[in-house]
Amino acid sequence: MNKRKIRLSYIFNIIMGFHLSLSSCVKSEWIIDDIRESQNYELSNAVKNIVYFNPRIESNFITRTLTPFPAGCYVKIFVFADTEGSQSMFSPLYESLKAGTLTPTQNAIALPTGEYDFYAVSIKSDSLPPPFEQNYSSSLSNNVDYLWSGVKNHAVGTSGTTIDLTFSHTASQLVFNISNGSTNYLKSIKSATMNVAKATDLSKWNLLTGEISQVNAAPVVSQSMDVDDFVLSGICLPYINDSTSVVTVSAINDKSTAFSFSFNIPQPSNGFESGNSYQYDVIVDPDIIYVSQVMVAPWKEVTGNNIYIK
Repeated sequence: MNKRKIRLSYIFNIIMGFHLSLSSCVKSEWIIDDIRESQNYELSNAVKNIVYFNPRIESNFITRTLTPFPAGCYVKIFVFADTEGSQSMFSPLYESLKAGTLTPTQNAIALPTGEYDFYAVSIKSDSLPPPFEQNYSSSLSNNVDYLWSGVKNHAVGTSGTTIDLTFSHTASQLVFNISNGSTNYLKSIKSATMNVAKATDLSKWNLLTGEISQVNAAPVVSQSMDVDDFVLSGICLPYINDSTSVVTVSAINDKSTAFSFSFNIPQPSNGFESGNSYQYDVIVDPDIIYVSQVMVAPWKEVTGNNIYIK
């Protein structure tokens, strides 16, 4: 009888030990998954508030004119806890299914009550923005409209918090307003190209400031421009160099004959900087082409035959 009690007690202890071991493993696995999910922020045990976004584009840096964010574009949103220099907690992808809206491609951002920094990037198309590491982008390209928005120390306190994301242009834009001189020699413009600096690994996009670094490089790459009637426009990465940039235009004259002309681009003393739009007036006569000095102006909305710029 005593031997049977001892045997049953032994079996019971084994079963209980196995149960406790299994519980410990399950709990440990839950803790590990929770840490992975929250990236060392205890989000799973806190009340989460869904965050919504109201995107728009700042098209005029003088009067702060705002236009709705266009439809059909991807936006990457980086969320930081309110800690200076910290790495982002996560960076979900959103899509503007309709103009002026952002819809998550997977899960919406949901956060515990607190203050957070939000940074958003887009290339204003259905292509993904470049990846970021240590708050700097991978290599960039010319002729891309890089958009950035930053909102610091924003309080998230209730479900349904809406954050205004005001995007600004961070590359450099060159705009040429073409007109006739004393004659009506120029009838129409068919196409145009401009020389810009070649994109290199030195061109980086700063996630926390939105600025694209300026490189010292010669304008050796020819790229197509947007043509909207008599307005030429193109986007390039910021650069500075003593070499001359050239615009080449294919056009039709008053006799309906095709011809081409070229002119040099006067470069600003500080080169072409991140976020600026540089505008020139170009007057065309049969024997002479006049190009005005550069003027830094708001980004110009142009709808033409190559790309769309706003």
